[in-house]
Amino acid sequence: MLSYASGGASVEVGDTPPSEAEPNTLWWNSDEGVLYIYYDNFWVEAVSVMVGPTGPQGKFLVSETAPNSPEPGDGWFNSTNARFFIYYDSYWVEAATNFKGAVGPSGVIAATSPVTYNAGTQTVSIDLSAYDTSSEVTDKINAIVDAAPGTLDTLNELAAALGNDENFATTVATSIGQKKTEVVASIGVNTSCVAGYRYITTVTSGITLTLPASPSAGDEVQVLDGTGAATSILVSRNGNLINGLSEDADLDVAGFAVVLIYTGATFGWRLG
Repeated sequence: MLSYASGGASVEVGDTPPSEAEPNTLWWNSDEGVLYIYYDNFWVEAVSVMVGPTGPQGKFLVSETAPNSPEPGDGWFNSTNARFFIYYDSYWVEAATNFKGAVGPSGVIAATSPVTYNAGTQTVSIDLSAYDTSSEVTDKINAIVDAAPGTLDTLNELAAALGNDENFATTVATSIGQKKTEVVASIGVNTSCVAGYRYITTVTSGITLTLPASPSAGDEVQVLDGTGAATSILVSRNGNLINGLSEDADLDVAGFAVVLIYTGATFGWRLG
């Protein structure tokens, strides 16, 4: 068995525990790759083997101050406060806390940890009072779901119902803003039409509806026969084409209902 000493603490290295040991003696089990500390007549495991991609790696150092020029995976036992650290990502990270002899704290793993170690009985206890039980978690989930229908009681189903649109509210607001305002007007005289209006005629003939002179693509005008017996209602193109023709439209079919949509200068108003 090999023996090392530094900063007031000794480290025994071997595959069996030392036959004689003083409190705070460290024993590195070379067979298991595990570090133990001799406390209260027992060998207490302090930290498990440091394993790298191909097996155990890193060197173990004992001193009062942090070693200089450490390598990732190196272990350091601070012999001043009996704390064990591993060098990781340019920092010494504490791995085992407060394992000391009879004059120091016994078995406190962390001040805020629910886990406590009793060195006298060699047992670990866990306080789970601050954590929800399985039934409490279920109750909280049910409270969130509440009375939602089975097809809408998961986040995935809710997302699908919204078209998986993360900007659903904006999409709806934009759609509403783009919806054309439709105004209904009953007419019995010559009328200059306004885009977005629906005109219902109250006479069978003898009036002219003049389309807007400077329409924009997508503008729409609707004309419906309110008498059910129309014989001749003239729609004036007002300088633009109708169905690609330089001609006015004569609505002479009883009960007609037509929609004129402006498509642009090439085809003009599409009558359908």
